[in-house]
Amino acid sequence: MLIAKKKYDPKRARKFKRQYTAWLPYLTTWDAILRLMAAEGGIEYRFKPGFVLEDGVVGMCAQGKNGGIIYVHPDRFKEYATAHAERPMALASFLHQLAAHELAHLQRGGGDGHSEEFSSTREALGRATAHLVPAFAVLCASVLRLPVKESPEQSQIRELKEQLARGGAGKGRSIACGSKSPSSRRSGLPLLQMRLARPAAPSRGAAPTACGVSRRLCRCSVVTGPPTCRGLAWSGC
Repeated sequence: MLIAKKKYDPKRARKFKRQYTAWLPYLTTWDAILRLMAAEGGIEYRFKPGFVLEDGVVGMCAQGKNGGIIYVHPDRFKEYATAHAERPMALASFLHQLAAHELAHLQRGGGDGHSEEFSSTREALGRATAHLVPAFAVLCASVLRLPVKESPEQSQIRELKEQLARGGAGKGRSIACGSKSPSSRRSGLPLLQMRLARPAAPSRGAAPTACGVSRRLCRCSVVTGPPTCRGLAWSGC
C-alpha cells in the first residue's frame, strides 16, 4: 500500500488502515483482472497488486526490486462499483481499460511515459483482452456481491424455463391421470368396426348385390364373391 502523505487526508488514511479487511474483495478483484489480462496478453513480468492513497490518481505502476507493483485507488474503485452496482459490465470495462494502461507501463518499463510506443502497446493489449470483459463483469458481481439487476433477456430466459417446467409437469400429470382413455378408446374400436362392416340395407325395388348394395348404386363387376367397386367410395366393398 502506497500513501501520499501530502496528497491524501491523514484521517482517511488511518481509517482505511483500520478497515483494511473490508477492502480485500476490491484488491482480490483487481489482482484477478491483472493476472487474467497478463496471461492473455503474454506478459511475463512479475508484479503484484496494491492500493495507492493519493488524490488525483486512479492507477499507478511502479518498479520494485522483486518486480512491478500495479496500484489502484480504492476510493475511485469503490465509487465506480457503487455508481454501476446494477451494471457490472460498465465497472468491468473501466477496470479493463485501467489494467491495460498500467500493464502497458509494466511492459514498457515505465521510462517512456505516455509515448506513441506506449499507446500502441496499450491499444494492442486492450484488443487482445477485450473478450474478457464479460468474465470480469461476472467476477466483480460475485466477489464484490453487487446487487445485479436481471436484464430483459435473462427475464425472458427465466420465464421460458418456468413455462417449460410447468408444461413438462402438466404433460406428465395428463398421462398419469388419463391412462384409461387410450384403453377405453381401444375397447370401442371393435364395436365401431363392426358397425362400419355391417352391410347397408338395400333400397326397395332393387335387388341387392353381393356387397349388400343396391344394383342402382353399386357398379360391382362381380355379383357373387368378393366384389370390386368402381367409381363409388364404399367402405363395405
